[in-house]
Amino acid sequence: MAVNIISSASGAPLIAWMGHSPSTGVQGFWSQRTWIGGTSEVNAPLVSDNSGNLTITNAKIEVTSTSGGFSKTVTIDPAGFNHPVVVANSAGSSVVLDPQSVTITDSGFTRFDTVNSCQIATAGGSVRINGTKVLGAQQTGPGNSTDSTDVAIRFNNLLTALRTHGLIT
Repeated sequence: MAVNIISSASGAPLIAWMGHSPSTGVQGFWSQRTWIGGTSEVNAPLVSDNSGNLTITNAKIEVTSTSGGFSKTVTIDPAGFNHPVVVANSAGSSVVLDPQSVTITDSGFTRFDTVNSCQIATAGGSVRINGTKVLGAQQTGPGNSTDSTDVAIRFNNLLTALRTHGLIT
């Protein structure tokens, strides 16, 4: 059994069907344009047009895949100001994307060895691992030595640049 919807004009094309397709027999639902949710088509958060474009407005999207007792979830939540996009697994590892940074948290798997967290922050201009800055903004080089008396000065300038950069402590 199927419900076919056509416009009221004589000879008008099919604009939607539910049940079995009148042309292929496929079971399901099809329409040229679709509005889902909200109280009417005016505020429906999910809208599909006849070109196949899908618009999702003011809605959280969560997709989970489970295999072998292990699950991965991708969450897109525009209302989640601090963490609008999160990719996580059931073991607690995650990647968080927000306007200011990308944070990767690993719950002890070997892919990061003993590193538990890595953050790349655009606002601070740094890369942090476990909260420790390991890479910062580019520093000025110590310059070339001109004689043996300024080697210690140049070496100390190099140490300062490496510390400021976050490469050494």
